[in-house]
Amino acid sequence: MRRLSVTVEWPAGMSGYPCNCEKMMARLSDYLDGDLDAETAAEVERHLRACSQCLAYADSLHRIVELCRAYEPAVKPRPLNPSARAELRSAWQKALADRRRAK
Repeated sequence: MRRLSVTVEWPAGMSGYPCNCEKMMARLSDYLDGDLDAETAAEVERHLRACSQCLAYADSLHRIVELCRAYEPAVKPRPLNPSARAELRSAWQKALADRRRAK
């Protein structure tokens, strides 16, 4: 079994960073996946050019995403049998209902 080892260094909490960094971090996954409109992607790119800490974080996240996409388990799990699938579906539906009631 292959192990993935990636270290991401980002300061704990965002205190001391411009609030724009928080905004960029919220958009970063969509940016790396190419899911942002052109204007928003350009805004993220401008921020990354100006902020070395966010750029380092974006580079680390990009590397993690690439490693995850390349990962292939040595042994693929068998498909769930029908009773296990039904039990899982029931638990998922219960969790959704509980979540709706909690709101």
